[in-house]
Amino acid sequence: MQKPKQESPTSKIIQLKKKTSSPAPKPVKNIRAVHCHRALALVAALALLLCLFGFNIYRAASAQAEVQGNLHRSRQEMATVKAQNDKLKTSVQQLNDPNYLEKYIREKYYFSKPGEIIFSLPGDKGKDVTAK
Repeated sequence: MQKPKQESPTSKIIQLKKKTSSPAPKPVKNIRAVHCHRALALVAALALLLCLFGFNIYRAASAQAEVQGNLHRSRQEMATVKAQNDKLKTSVQQLNDPNYLEKYIREKYYFSKPGEIIFSLPGDKGKDVTAK
């Protein structure tokens, strides 16, 4: 009888064939150029976004400054109107007083009581009745 062939431990190993159609490795200079272009594109995109955000911030700040200016002018106008309103209220209160009203009419329009004579002197600061 024949002896069965014994398999050697190395016979189970199959050697893989190397692919000969694999692409050649790229040169280092080309890879660096691609990385440089990508970095420049990224920097340009970030600069564009920064410009857009900066422009929006500038517009918002200028709009806020305009609103603040309008608010300041409105407050000044309101203070002027309040002062004028206070003066008018005081005038109304004085005109409701019969003594003040009599004095005011006598000074401004040169009214007199019956039998009273009014003399206008050159140094008087009252308005001239004859002037129109």
